[in-house]
Amino acid sequence: MSWEGGRYGQRPSDEPHGFALAARRAGALLGVLSGSCLFLMMLMTFADVIGRYVFSAPIRGAYELTELLLAVAVFGVLPSVTLRRNHVSTGLFDSVLRGRARHAADLVVHLAGSVACVVASYALTLQAGQQIRLGTATSVLALPTAPIVIFISVMAAIAALILALFSLVALRALVSSGPSLR
Repeated sequence: MSWEGGRYGQRPSDEPHGFALAARRAGALLGVLSGSCLFLMMLMTFADVIGRYVFSAPIRGAYELTELLLAVAVFGVLPSVTLRRNHVSTGLFDSVLRGRARHAADLVVHLAGSVACVVASYALTLQAGQQIRLGTATSVLALPTAPIVIFISVMAAIAALILALFSLVALRALVSSGPSLR
């Protein structure tokens, strides 16, 4: 059984559209960016090791570039990981929490995560402003660090927004699963 214009067993209306499609594409783009950073780190480390031990000529600033690429790689996928709910978690209370208790726990976890990301984004924004004012740069290559801090701040803010939306979904589930107030 197949549908015209859709995947096997899937109705065309099941395809993401609007915000869901934009979120999926943005997540894929950020995934490519992070993957590219990891690939560049691998190539640079390989070249640096060969240069250092075979030719006694390491790549100048390789350590700095690795630090910057790592920051982009890790925080670049934060919104995507958050949206897909792929964070590391434990099922310690899954067998105990059911129904309303489960929804309440989800609400608390998502709210706490959202607040933590907002605080981190705010602190990083302040840090980026200070780095811009001071002209902070890496020591060997003199690369400005503020753009990386701004990027991390924006990714944390997007993750905070996603977690806030998850909080609303959990709140709605909690309210709709409760006893009537009549």
